[in-house]
Amino acid sequence: MEGNAGASRERILGFLRAAREKRGEAAPAGDLFPPLGRVWPPSGEPAPERRRRFAEALRKVGGEAVDPAGALDARAALHEVADRLRAAEGDGGGKAPLAAMDRDPAWADLAIRGLPVAEILGRAGFEVVEMPAADPGAARSVLAGAALGVTVADRAIADTGTVVQLSRPFRPRAISLLPPVHLVLVPEDRIVGTLEDLLVAESAHFAGPTGYAAFMTGPSRTADIEKVLTIGVHGPGRLVALVLSI
Repeated sequence: MEGNAGASRERILGFLRAAREKRGEAAPAGDLFPPLGRVWPPSGEPAPERRRRFAEALRKVGGEAVDPAGALDARAALHEVADRLRAAEGDGGGKAPLAAMDRDPAWADLAIRGLPVAEILGRAGFEVVEMPAADPGAARSVLAGAALGVTVADRAIADTGTVVQLSRPFRPRAISLLPPVHLVLVPEDRIVGTLEDLLVAESAHFAGPTGYAAFMTGPSRTADIEKVLTIGVHGPGRLVALVLSI
C-alpha cells in the first residue's frame, strides 16, 4: 500500500510541476500564501471576470454571493449581510448569538483598509469570539454553540464557485463546518480560474507533510438517506460569500 501511495503522490507532484512549467510560472518565494493585494497565479483572465464567474457559479449551487460594486461599498455590504444574518437568528431569549472568528492575520489587514469585520458583526448584535486554534477541544466546544463561523477564503475557484480553505495554524478546521452558517470573505485576488490553477498556485502547500484543503461549493448537502437531498447535515446549511476588491 505504501508503494502505491508513494507512486500516486509522485504522479500528482509531476503533474503540478509540468503544469507550472507549461505556463512559464515560477513557484512563489517565501510564504506559501500570498498576502492581500498580491495576485497569484498570473492569468490572462482579468480579476473582475474571475470574480463575476465565481459569484455566478456559487449562486447556481445554492450559495449566497454578495458582490458590491467596489471597495467603497464593502463596509456597507458587510453591515447589510451582518444585519440580515442576525435577524435570521431571532430573539434567542435575549442572548446574543456567537460569531466565531479565527486568528487570521488578514483581519488586521482588512481593518486597516477600512473593513473592521469583528466590530461590524458586534454592532449587528453578534457576540464575537476569537477561536483558540491551538486547543482543538476548546475550539470545538465553542463552535458547537456558535451561530456563525467567519473566515477569509484562502482561495476560491471561479469555474465552480468553490471556496478553498488550506491548513493554517491560526484556523481550527471546524470553524467552517460546525456552525450552521459560514460567512466567508473572498478577496478577488485570491480567486483563481480553474482547479488546475489552484493546484499550480498551491503546489508547495499540497506537497508539504501537513497540506490539506477543504473545498466548499455551496451549502452542505447529502442524499445518503433514501436519496432525499438534505441541506446542512454534514456542514453549514448556508454559505454566504462577500467578494472584496480591497
